Amino acid sequence: MISEPGWVLRPLSFEEYLDLEAQAPLRHELVEGIPHAMARAGRSHNLILTNLALGPKARAKGWRLYLTEMKLKVGEGTLYYPDLMVVCTPPAGKPLLRGKPLPGGGDSL
Repeated sequence: MISEPGWVLRPLSFEEYLDLEAQAPLRHELVEGIPHAMARAGRSHNLILTNLALGPKARAKGWRLYLTEMKLKVGEGTLYYPDLMVVCTPPAGKPLLRGKPLPGGGDSL
């Protein structure tokens, strides 16, 4: 019989998450403060991403195209690793983190 829990799950602050993620061997998304381990992408997944013809169109418009390693913060306690992200604003802040996308967007590809 277990009389005491070995650990207590609690929401992480955004800074706690970033510190832990920088040292973690696996990537984790943060959903309402709770980290969730991510599965690794397979060969088919990577082929689909690299075969997308968005790169030249995005660059022609001055946009940046990010694949898998860029984090997207969508709320104070929620952060994802999108498979593909097109960013239309200049980079700012942390090099592997983007903020919440603006509503309305702009030109489509």
